[in-house]
Amino acid sequence: MVTLLVLCFLVRNVPWHLDDYDQAKQAYTSYEMVHLDHWFFQHTPVGKVATKPPLVGWVSAAIHGVTGSWDVAWRLPSLVAALVMLGMVVIEGRRVWGAMGAVLATAFFGMNILAVRLATLVRTDMVLALWIFLVGWVIFDHLRSGNPWTARQRWLFLFAMLASMLTKGPILFAFIVPGLVAFWWLTRKQESRPTTNPGWLLWLLPLGVFLAWAIWGAVTNEAFYQEVVWKEFLGRFGTTESGSGEVYHKSQPVYYYLKVIGLTAPWSLMLIGLLCTKRVRGWLRDRPEVLWLLCWGIGGFVLMSLIPSKRTDRIFPVIPPLAIALPYLAAAAAGASGWWQRWHQRLIVVSSVVVTLAITGYTAAQVKFGIDTNQRVLVDFGAQAREIAGPDGVLLIVEDNDEAIPMYAGETEFTPRNAARKAWKRGEVDVLILPHKEWTKNADRYSGAELVTDTGEAIGKNGRHVLIRRAE
Repeated sequence: MVTLLVLCFLVRNVPWHLDDYDQAKQAYTSYEMVHLDHWFFQHTPVGKVATKPPLVGWVSAAIHGVTGSWDVAWRLPSLVAALVMLGMVVIEGRRVWGAMGAVLATAFFGMNILAVRLATLVRTDMVLALWIFLVGWVIFDHLRSGNPWTARQRWLFLFAMLASMLTKGPILFAFIVPGLVAFWWLTRKQESRPTTNPGWLLWLLPLGVFLAWAIWGAVTNEAFYQEVVWKEFLGRFGTTESGSGEVYHKSQPVYYYLKVIGLTAPWSLMLIGLLCTKRVRGWLRDRPEVLWLLCWGIGGFVLMSLIPSKRTDRIFPVIPPLAIALPYLAAAAAGASGWWQRWHQRLIVVSSVVVTLAITGYTAAQVKFGIDTNQRVLVDFGAQAREIAGPDGVLLIVEDNDEAIPMYAGETEFTPRNAARKAWKRGEVDVLILPHKEWTKNADRYSGAELVTDTGEAIGKNGRHVLIRRAE
């Protein structure tokens, strides 16, 4: 199962491109670092201020420096993060309940649409999930040992906290703090209460680093203040972007619960069913580490569901702790006589086979769709433009909604329409990429132009594009 899941991770987003899920925005951060030396604050391909801290961009830039491949540099961080978490949940599942526990943990964590899609997506979601997972896992490891906090645990906690802050700011607290509050409440009457706090400095120091970066950006750039503070942070708690009136990523709580539970079924339903049994609830009283996993996963899920502006992908960090908790609960329930003891092996095996076939089929269907609809059409289009322009030719790209085209063509920016027209008229441009509408309506403005190719109407793209060059 693990081998098949890793294969699904690798191929789900083939053929690789940057034309959906805002991948172009994340890819451009490292691209801008390498080409324009903007290492601390970046922009989107259309020139707006980028809203995320730069850690993942730094990592991608470093990988590109070693491999020379942007495809590898952009996708390897997410893939490595997914594989690290997969390895950790498999080890925990096997340690708790042998092969059956490993199957449960693997299936819950990875055999769902969210995991296979995010594993090589050019976004920060999977990397962020790893940092959040490490923070929660250190607390879990501490509670399981029953010993005082060790230096190793504190250093790992600090590293994961700092990495999370430099990946996507304080969103980590939305996933961790509700669980901490719930755990504190549920253990408040215990005589020797387990501690989940490694020290306030380890929480505050990484937050201070992020705030220093954010203040630096806000003081030096008014657009940064508007985009990061108002849109990226405060805007997530409303239903519109600041000043635009545009509704985005709106998801109602009840619908959100049902959708996420459905995406992770049957494991989410199995978890709920086990928690409804009296034996399991009684067993949890003496297992603070498992109680923490449940508080962490469910608490983060509840709070995130109340934030209106989000994609379903945002909830992924709650899945790893619940994937570890499920084998614990299943093993505890199997120790008592009843329907679960009699049927659990058959139920788990049948569910695993069905889900594995479903996810494998889904992955194969997505790959086939991408190939059949030529989702790399803009990648090839940009490469063709760069080849025609040659090393000394001037290539301009007229501003458009397909944000990845400059990167495909080896350029760093779009050119405003009027500026491109004037540059062409003055003979300063050799090759030009235009929106199809601009070419059909204003071809006369590009005297001496030869149409090289037309992308046609492509599924999943924001428009149709043409490539022209100056006739010989």
